[in-house]
Amino acid sequence: YPSWDDIDLNHDGTIISFRTSAGVHIFEYTNSQWVQKGSTLALSNSSLDMHKSGLTIIAGDNAGLAIYDFIESIDGSSDWVQRGSNIPQSASNAVISPNANIVAVYVYTTPTIANCGTHTTARGVVYIYEWSSNSWSLKDEITACDITNFPSDATISSGDWNTLQVDNFGYSMNFTSAGNYLLIGSESYYKPSSNNQTVENGVYIIYNISSKSVYGNAFWPEKTCTADGLEIT
Repeated sequence: YPSWDDIDLNHDGTIISFRTSAGVHIFEYTNSQWVQKGSTLALSNSSLDMHKSGLTIIAGDNAGLAIYDFIESIDGSSDWVQRGSNIPQSASNAVISPNANIVAVYVYTTPTIANCGTHTTARGVVYIYEWSSNSWSLKDEITACDITNFPSDATISSGDWNTLQVDNFGYSMNFTSAGNYLLIGSESYYKPSSNNQTVENGVYIIYNISSKSVYGNAFWPEKTCTADGLEIT
């Protein structure tokens, strides 16, 4: 495989998944060698996530996201089997929960409620899907408009697109080990009240899966200048 990307690994390092132009390949380390596990999945989208067990894969193509489980069979026909129909999203990122029944999907788009509250630009939407009654159903939609607290030095002026922007909301996501919370990260830009220079920050929220709400306040890590350049503190 001369060219591959979107590499992922299960929790004990024995199963690896990666993408090539031919699709998604899964290999397992057994008897001191890497052996392909099941068929190659003909999926070409950039979204790829492996469950910690290595036995569930989420990947996509132009038709949306597909979740595959590895089904063992005593007759030797063990292979990857799709669970339900495709999730109808063209995702840039997707993660699966520890119980493999909840999927968080990031789509780079401008939500219809982008100009909400003090936000003047908000790009990126996170969709929460749950496996229930043998199908994937949409449970919630999270946007940067769910952020309600801002940096203390931010100038908030509705109508000025340079004032406060949140971009790529959901570009970085991860479930907690119990799967009851989802960390969502994004980029942000704002103008402090002390000057007119735009500050680049990250902004992170913790989303409560069961209550479908943001847990606590958003975290805005500051960038500070050091001799080696910029670092997050």
